[in-house]
Amino acid sequence: MSKRAHSPDIETQRLIDELQAGDEAEARQMRFKNDKLAILRTYDVSIDEIKKEYKVTSIDEIKSNRLQLLFKQSNEFHQTLRDDRLQILKEKEKKEEMEHSSKCSQVQKRRRVDFNMKECSEIAAVPVSNCSFQKIGKTRHLQHILKGTVNAMSTEQQEIYSKLMIDLKNNGHKVLD
Repeated sequence: MSKRAHSPDIETQRLIDELQAGDEAEARQMRFKNDKLAILRTYDVSIDEIKKEYKVTSIDEIKSNRLQLLFKQSNEFHQTLRDDRLQILKEKEKKEEMEHSSKCSQVQKRRRVDFNMKECSEIAAVPVSNCSFQKIGKTRHLQHILKGTVNAMSTEQQEIYSKLMIDLKNNGHKVLD
């Protein structure tokens, strides 16, 4: 007999999401670190090629003013190129960090709404006459929280929310309008 696949509970899913977010952040940081090292290595190689071209190790060894100027311009060009590439890399890193934090924030909000709806649905399954006043108060509190987040819910969550309100009403609970 095959076992049914079941979704993990809320805390397990939260832990899975946190680990995945951490792994993504670590991979992104490693990628940017490698890109930065590649840019710096490319700069070093180009400077070495310039020195080989002029057959010197520093500008002081060049006697001709014209060659000194050309050597200096070549160095400045490659420094500027390196700086521009590093700046672009920093901007890209900031952009991806913002996108990642936004994505994590949305996942957390969705998880929080799912948790609140699950809690409310557990209480909604019980008729109001069998509930303690604490559970009734908790239901009212959860309804208040969920009502404030209806606009931010996905369509799937909104459908679950409307069914939940119907279940609450059918079991005698007061429903916020």
